[in-house]
Amino acid sequence: MRVFVGFPVSLNEEIRSTINYYKKRFPQMRVPRFFHITLSFLGEQYNLDYIVNYFKDKQYLDVELKGVNAFPSLNKARVLWIGANFSYNIMAQYKLPKNDIFHLTIGRLNFVSIKENPFQDTFYGKFTVKEIFVYNSDIPGKKYSILEKVALKPV
Repeated sequence: MRVFVGFPVSLNEEIRSTINYYKKRFPQMRVPRFFHITLSFLGEQYNLDYIVNYFKDKQYLDVELKGVNAFPSLNKARVLWIGANFSYNIMAQYKLPKNDIFHLTIGRLNFVSIKENPFQDTFYGKFTVKEIFVYNSDIPGKKYSILEKVALKPV
């Protein structure tokens, strides 16, 4: 069981076009089936009451998607991602493990060197998050279920 906190992301035409660009250059790239931004990866150890109580008082979150990058680096890319910037630091007081760099994974590679990155400053859009989800993935990358959802408050 792999439990994480996050929210889904709908792909627009610009994101799909970027994925197709890299898929043509790196046919071995694996594209996620479920597009989301992870706020906190908890594995098997999690406190559902804490998570619900933490997020229930938070306001809607505006998210801006911009720029393509890779983990651990563009020279040895394993995870290709689009950066996510938030309207406020929703995780500021969160006491459980949280991500350092919020991002939307668009592909997984086997340590490929990406020499050209024409999308490094591309703006992919902005949207508002109204709910935070606690997900479980029994089969990583294949099957996701919602353990809990927490409504955020309107601004």
